[in-house]
Amino acid sequence: MGTEGGVLRSTNYGQSWIPTSLYGFTVKSFAINADKIFAGSNGFGIYLSTNYGSNWTHLSLSNRVVNFIYSGQTESYACTDIGLYKSTNGGVNWTLIGMNSIDVYSLTKMGAILLAGTENGIHKSTNNGNSWSQILIDSNEVYSLIVNGANLFAGTNRNGVYKSVNSGSNWVQTPFESVEIVTLCTSGTNIFSGTNEREFFAQPILD
Repeated sequence: MGTEGGVLRSTNYGQSWIPTSLYGFTVKSFAINADKIFAGSNGFGIYLSTNYGSNWTHLSLSNRVVNFIYSGQTESYACTDIGLYKSTNGGVNWTLIGMNSIDVYSLTKMGAILLAGTENGIHKSTNNGNSWSQILIDSNEVYSLIVNGANLFAGTNRNGVYKSVNSGSNWVQTPFESVEIVTLCTSGTNIFSGTNEREFFAQPILD
């Protein structure tokens, strides 16, 4: 679990937590790929653990705020305060590939399409991040993106959750208006939304 004081680990399904060796600063994001755990920090870059969080090694992106990490089979992406970075060697090296000087908060994939949530809406790439086009949602900050089948959901700052059924070309606003959504997840036929007001909402996914 990432906290303002570092990473905590539980071995009993969350009943109790113990500190790991990664402590002393805020950890904002995690990504798990096989036996690798990536942690994104608030100003200290990306760390890697290969023993379930017992020990951590600093990888890269020092002095960067890493809001979100996406780790796939052949490539990884890091959403930072100055743009989107990509790695093709397990996080050892990272290259800035888009949205320079823009705060990037989230990223998801729909097949061959990459979608990034930023401080000024959503950016979309159809060529592995080589080029991007901007998809605006009321020029809103997009903190979270999640895919469920053909449905794409975006959690925004103060405007709730938006939904697209055509890979982001068009959007409709769901009933949660005027709410700041910082995280999204889906389970079965429901989507769950976490807010900055310590509230948690659930609603059915309607095709």
